[in-house]
Amino acid sequence: MSAALASSRRPINSWKSTLSVGNENIDNDHRYLFYLAAKVRAEVLGANNPNAVRFVLDALLTDAQEHFQREEALMKEIRYADQDEHVMEHRLLTYHLRKLYYRSAGGDRVTNEDLDIFLDRWMARHILTADLDLAKSIHEAHPHPAQMLA
Repeated sequence: MSAALASSRRPINSWKSTLSVGNENIDNDHRYLFYLAAKVRAEVLGANNPNAVRFVLDALLTDAQEHFQREEALMKEIRYADQDEHVMEHRLLTYHLRKLYYRSAGGDRVTNEDLDIFLDRWMARHILTADLDLAKSIHEAHPHPAQMLA
C-alpha cells in the first residue's frame, strides 16, 4: 500500500497531488473523475434530488468507462503484463458506480459515506496501486508523453 494512502486518516475524496501517476493524460482523466464525484457530493449534500444525483452519477459512470477504455487500449498496445488484473479492477469500479446509480434510480438516497467508500476504497486505491504501476509501464514503452493516451 502506498505511504500516502496508509498515512491518510481521512478518506481521499478529492484530487490530491499524491494521486498523480506521472502521466499527464491519465492524471487529467483522474482529476475530471474526481471533479464529477465532487458534483455528485454537492448534490447529495444539497437538496439530494434523486434526479440530479442520478444525472451526475450517469456522467461519472460514462466518463469513467471512457477512461477505462482508453487505459485498456493502451495496455493492449504496450502488452501490459498485469492487464487482466487491471481490467478486473475497472470492472469492479464500474460495478460499484452502477450500483450507486441504480440505487439512486430506484429512489434510494446516495449518501456522503457511499461516496467516501467509492472514492477512497475504490478509486484512490486503484490509482495509487494499479494505475501507478501502469503509468510506469507506459513510460517505459513510450518515454515521450505525446504518444500516451492520445
